[in-house]
Order: sequence, then structure tokens, then C-alpha cells
Amino acid sequence: MSISTLCPSALALDLWMEVGQHCGIAELISLASTCARLHLVLDSKSSWKNKLEDACDDYGIIAGTYTFQEMTLQDMKNVLSRPQVWTKLVQSYAFQTYPTFDGTIPRCSAVVELPPASYERMTAGGRYLARVQDEKRTFTLQIFNLAPPSKADTLVQPRLVAENLIQGTGGCPLGITSCTTHNAVLVSVTWHDKDRDLYHSLVYYIEPSTQIAWATLARLTFRSRLNVRAHQMTSDFVHFDVGDGHVFSWQFHDNKVLKWRKADADELLQLIVHPRGVIFALRDHMLFISHSSLAPLLTEPEAQADTYIALTADDIIQVMFKCARCTLPSKPCLNPSRQNPLVVDLAAMVVGFPFGIVEVEQADGSVQLELKPVTLYGEITLGFRFPRRPGISTMLTHTRSFPGDVLSSTFTHVEPDLYEGQLDNEGLEVVEFCQISGRAHFKRTDPSTLVEQHAWVDFLP
Repeated sequence: MSISTLCPSALALDLWMEVGQHCGIAELISLASTCARLHLVLDSKSSWKNKLEDACDDYGIIAGTYTFQEMTLQDMKNVLSRPQVWTKLVQSYAFQTYPTFDGTIPRCSAVVELPPASYERMTAGGRYLARVQDEKRTFTLQIFNLAPPSKADTLVQPRLVAENLIQGTGGCPLGITSCTTHNAVLVSVTWHDKDRDLYHSLVYYIEPSTQIAWATLARLTFRSRLNVRAHQMTSDFVHFDVGDGHVFSWQFHDNKVLKWRKADADELLQLIVHPRGVIFALRDHMLFISHSSLAPLLTEPEAQADTYIALTADDIIQVMFKCARCTLPSKPCLNPSRQNPLVVDLAAMVVGFPFGIVEVEQADGSVQLELKPVTLYGEITLGFRFPRRPGISTMLTHTRSFPGDVLSSTFTHVEPDLYEGQLDNEGLEVVEFCQISGRAHFKRTDPSTLVEQHAWVDFLP
């Protein structure tokens, strides 16, 4: 399978010949002139650059992932084709071993060693890696520049863009979450000082394509009679889940807060944070409360009462069946977008099925959230088994797809070349996979030294 198979002409050449034979001279000259102009436009880097910028917006890909001035025309076409190629790949070969592209074999990057981290995430597209390094409870926030997508084999060592020592934690375990905007990576760090019974939360900000230092965007210290179980963030809010449908929301740009809860007493399966608001997943439906509804109720932290006000839903999201479980992926989407929605697993019994929370524009111009089955739910696992032949490994990949209404699995065997001296890398496991670019990040931890080994593989050209 190659990228050219994405959009072949639906008509055979002899049928195009028939079209030409039945055209008048003037019409044929006009058609040829139009096709020539279209070909000229399609061979222009400026037109493809505009398409690529639009695609980055559609998929939530952060600025700097692609360096336009260094890309060829074919590079841009490849980038725009990758998400569709991966989808067609899984759908077309759902129960077979799929072929490599043009006879090539994916090559992995050099295997690099990094100190242990308590959190790490690739941005959409896989260009940047945000991580919180944890060395004996001394925490350092870092962001690395990896190789451009499809160039993983050129990566010898990730380039450190910026790092910042997180101070004042007292060695307490951190709760960490992150999100991205068009230009920036935001990271929220929260810890509980049990001696003083205080929660401390910081929000850090960086534009990795243009900046070389993390900025502390906001900080908050608060008490809570309910224990913070988890927290999720958007580009404006950090929402602390304190259990049973109770939420402590922090609008960190204006440093205002709100303690609130859902009004009904139905059992809560999952609290989900979306750029537009907060979603409560219940057994047979979901409740949506928008950020615009929260905004007028926000107050200064000192003025916030200790009671949680009850809020009714702005909208109800229908669920297709009665759920026993609703779970977020271990690494939820950093920046949900039109083509890369936030995905949840809904399970009626044992097996969960992936559904995207998508934005649907209504006739009056408003936007409504709906659940839609996703075509592809990209998960990939890689295991290395080293035969006696030096320098060769067998890589096993596993993907989950959702073609139609059947959940299927794909097992694929490829044999990528490895660099010399890397025969001790058995045990590397994938920790993250980006289906937009086809990049997999995998690692292992040496149990004796706690040093982490990392490598990256690009599966798409």
C-alpha cells in the first residue's frame, strides 16, 4: 500500500480517452487548459502549505511540528495523507499481515537513556515530548524536540528545549496533566501538603517552536474537605474531581474558582473534561455543563464558600446503550479537535467500544456535542525478540480498530534494522502511539539503575 492509493482516479484511462473523443475541439482545448492550470496549482508549495496549516488545525497539531521551509512538495503531500493512510491500512488489513510501504521497513531511532519520569506525553504528531523527570522526588519539568514525523531514524538524542525545577513540592507525589493549544503546551502540576492540609497547583506554559524557557502561568493554594481524586485541564480551566459528581474548577488565567456539583443523584461513571465544558458520564446518558455557564459564577479564591452549588445540565448527550463502564484512555487527547476528538471507551459488559465526543454544528449555528463510533482507535504494542542473527529483531504490533460495528485486532510482523550495539533492548514496550503521524514511543526501565531507555519508530512514510 502506498500513499498514491488514497486518491486514484475512479475512471480507467480508456474511459478518459472516450471522454476526449466525444468532446468538441474547443471543449477539449478548454479541458486540457483547465487540467494544466490545476496541475500547476497542485504543484505549488504555497497551496499545499495552506492545506497543511488547515490540517494542523483540524487535528490539533501544535505549531513547530512541521518546518514548512524545510519541506519538499512531496513531504507536504505525505503529511496530509498519513492519517487517512493509517485508517485505510487498518481497515483494509484487519485480519492480515499488512505490507510495508514501497518495500521499505520502518527503522527505529537510536535508543537513548533518560532519567526516570513520573509523566511524559508526545504532542499530536509526535514532534515534542513533555515530561516531568522524577529523581528521588526532585521534579523537573522538561520538553524535548524529537525528529520530525517520518524522520525517527535520524534521531540520535532528543534535543532539550527547556526545563524547569518544580520547587516547593516537599517530595510529595504529583498529580500531572497537560493540554496543547495551536502554539503552546500547558502543564498542570498539583500536590497535597498533608502536614498543612493544603493543595498547591501550578500551571506552566511554553511555545516550544519559539521559546526556550517554561513560564509559570498561574499558581493556586487551596483547602478541600473532599480529597482531590484526579484533575484534568483545558487551555483555560483546571477541573479537580473531588468525587460523587463534585468539582472544584479553577479558571487560571483570571485566578477565579468555583465549587459545584451536578444536580441529580444518578451514579457517576466518569468525569470528562472537554474544551467546551465538563461532561458527567452516567449509565444511560451524559450530562454536559459548559464553561460559559460556569464563568458568571466564578469568584476570587478567598471569597469562595465551602459549599458546592448544584448546577443543572446545559445539554444531554445520548448514549446508544446502557453502560456498565466508561473509561478514558490512559493518555487522553491533549487537544481534542474536529478530526482528532476525545475518545472514551463505553462498555455494556466486558468489552469496551471507542466513541468520539464530536462537535456537531446545528442549523442555528450553535455547536452540540454528540457521541459517534470512531473508525480507528489507535493502540499499538511492540515487543522485541532477538534471534541469533545480530542486528535483526522481530517487531510485533497490535492495533485496535472499529470498522463498522465490529472491534477487530491486527497483528503485524516486520523486521526493522537496528543500530549496532543495541542487542540488549529486549523488553522495550510502547507507551504511546500517535495515529496522526504513525509514530510510536516505546521504552523500558532498567530495574537495577532505574534509568529509562527510549526509542521511537515511524510507521508511515
